[in-house]
Amino acid sequence: MSNLKKALVLTDDYYGSLKQSLENQGVSIFIASRKNTQIEGVPVCVFSGEDLAGIVDTLSAANFKPDIIFASAERYVHIKALLCEHFSIPFLPPTHTARVIDKNEMRKIIAEKDPNMTPAFSAVRSEDDIIDFIGSYGLPVMVKPTSLLKSLFVTKASTVEEALNAHKSIQDKSQSHVLSGRNDGSDVQEVIIEEFMVGKKYSIEGVVDHFGVAIFPHTVTDVFFGYDNDQMNDPACFATIVPSSETTEVQQALFSAVQRVITALGLRDCPIHAEMIMTRNGIKLIEIAARIGGFREMLYSLSFGYSLISADFQIQLGVPGSSINLAPTKTSYSAIVKVYSYVEGLLEKLNNEDIVTNLESYYSHVRKAADGDKVGPSKLGYTEILNVVLNNKNLDILSKDKESILNYITPQIKKIQPRV
Repeated sequence: MSNLKKALVLTDDYYGSLKQSLENQGVSIFIASRKNTQIEGVPVCVFSGEDLAGIVDTLSAANFKPDIIFASAERYVHIKALLCEHFSIPFLPPTHTARVIDKNEMRKIIAEKDPNMTPAFSAVRSEDDIIDFIGSYGLPVMVKPTSLLKSLFVTKASTVEEALNAHKSIQDKSQSHVLSGRNDGSDVQEVIIEEFMVGKKYSIEGVVDHFGVAIFPHTVTDVFFGYDNDQMNDPACFATIVPSSETTEVQQALFSAVQRVITALGLRDCPIHAEMIMTRNGIKLIEIAARIGGFREMLYSLSFGYSLISADFQIQLGVPGSSINLAPTKTSYSAIVKVYSYVEGLLEKLNNEDIVTNLESYYSHVRKAADGDKVGPSKLGYTEILNVVLNNKNLDILSKDKESILNYITPQIKKIQPRV
């Protein structure tokens, strides 16, 4: 990647694995962020909304014309599209970004072009929409923000009351998280209700070339402790593992399904992170994003020796898809395990946290919430308390270590008493 010169990175946070992975590409980096931040040794442009002119003027003053642009999350995908259009860098046109940052828009297009790939769904404009949908499709249902952001505020509702409360929670609390993919200052977060799907979950990474053809790795990612298990209504833990334990036949079916989604949505010149579920009625789309999945760069690099970020950069440089190589140069098992709180309250301590670094598969960990911080379930908008990366050549050992985290590392929470 020595021909890469300058990379504009759109992100809230620039540290840890993201920082290391980007710097491994051998590029000069300029950060653009909606978060007021300073990073030693790296120039930063702080902006608000979709301030294309402000970013361009800042880059011009610094004599920094990007060759590539990297968006770390959905909230930066639309401004990335505007910037790529301005600098003539291959990416989705701005007219297409809603297809990968708005679940309702995404589902409408899929329902029209490939209806077997999507569950029943409806946009929620009022509480009557929720009651009507449940009357037609029954319970349970999924209630979600239309925007994509780390599965925050995604709720499985088993009663009408739970569905109505989930809708209210999204409306009341989501604004502080700047969930809007376009970040257009809207005061109301839109909501979608979906048929609940039972099955096994997977995520699929890749890049899409200029002709809409996906280049996939040799494996999908297995996802554990999602909403496919009734007792895990709001999971306190979440884990993903690569490579997948599924058969080649199942994985090829998943790759084919994602390609159908890419074709239906008209995606091109972008990375993709798709979440799919295998149900009794076939493979269904949960969502697809035009960015690399969280921690996937680290997991795939650890296990297979190649970089998904490098593949994304090559697409932006116009490298033909046929020339992008995602063949493994080594093989081991990697996992990311995240620990949440079931309840909202103050974190007093994380029980048995000291076992993490003694696990045989331990690679790294980050404590996201400190003792005394307010924490809670993801359906109320909280991120994880702790994430742990595991790596081992032996799947049985890695799986045992994953279970140790899930079973023994538990948050001790002091509930917040409601004001009288």
